[in-house]
Amino acid sequence: MLTHDRMVELHKQLSQASVLSVYVDGNQHDPAERNKWRTRLEQGLDEARRGLAGEQLSAFEAAARLVQAELKDFDAFLPGKAFVAFATADQLWYVQTVSVSMPDLVRWDQGMAVAPYVRGLKQERPVVIALIDSQRARVFLYHDGGVNELDDLRADTFMGDLTDAGASKRATHVTGQRGVTSTDAANRFLDVASQRMVSELVKVVAHRAGDHGFVVLGGTTEM
Repeated sequence: MLTHDRMVELHKQLSQASVLSVYVDGNQHDPAERNKWRTRLEQGLDEARRGLAGEQLSAFEAAARLVQAELKDFDAFLPGKAFVAFATADQLWYVQTVSVSMPDLVRWDQGMAVAPYVRGLKQERPVVIALIDSQRARVFLYHDGGVNELDDLRADTFMGDLTDAGASKRATHVTGQRGVTSTDAANRFLDVASQRMVSELVKVVAHRAGDHGFVVLGGTTEM
């Protein structure tokens, strides 16, 4: 799909032009619905050309031929969930089958009809969910109505023998122990392990979300 920035750029570029905007809902797989999308497209084109005459009608027909040429090789069903195209009389500016559902729409007007595409972009954006506590971070992806787990990160909590070996065993006239206790050492070790896990989690989430994704964080308050 177009990025949001590219869509805005194209929208501005064609804001003063007569544009044929075509959206076709292709999310059908029932054999009884074979070529149903093509019938709906023809009906939409017929409705859009009503009332046109002269140069506007000629320009519309030229744009419609550009769009229909892109669809002639498709069989009974579209390969994606929807088909989107923007065309003027002399150029096909954008055409693609997309992986999100779109409503049927055929419009001939000044500028592109972008509202359905904007809604589609929001659906297409990845939503990365990270659930984290001090020892574990799980990363999920919400997309197209479903949630899948992608990554499961664990802090390295194996500490071996952390008895109070760091304490001094030498005879002394001063009470108490030198060094740190095993509890202190264990807490410090776990803190470092958690920090390393968080650093890795940041990299994973940034990669999964990309430049346009959403991130949802959950877990323990301190993490």
